[in-house]
Amino acid sequence: MEKVVGPVDGYYAAIFARELNGRFRASYKICATAPADYRSACPLKHARVDGVSDTLARAFELAEQLARLRIARLRDRAEAKTAMTPQPTVAVEFESSWGDGADPAGSGRMYAATDPCPLYPTPAN
Repeated sequence: MEKVVGPVDGYYAAIFARELNGRFRASYKICATAPADYRSACPLKHARVDGVSDTLARAFELAEQLARLRIARLRDRAEAKTAMTPQPTVAVEFESSWGDGADPAGSGRMYAATDPCPLYPTPAN
């Protein structure tokens, strides 16, 4: 038996359970897109539920709970990775002299986003 749960925080869980001597063992796959079924799912993560359950419903329930926990961890990691991504920075150099004939708007150069930004112009060769 199998079922697909989702979307859960943008992910899908394909759950499969099979009978072993009157008891049930379940597995799950976490997918970025909705799979047609368990076998054709292309998982980001997959795992088997430890132990066996007395009923098919209980095996599905345990697998779904574990899949939801794994999805929450995937979501938290994705959010942390996004938050840790360095933002591009820009350095600007302006002429500091305001003597006779200086442009009141100032003159300067803007460098492309780099990390770290150059603070001084690179000498031309």
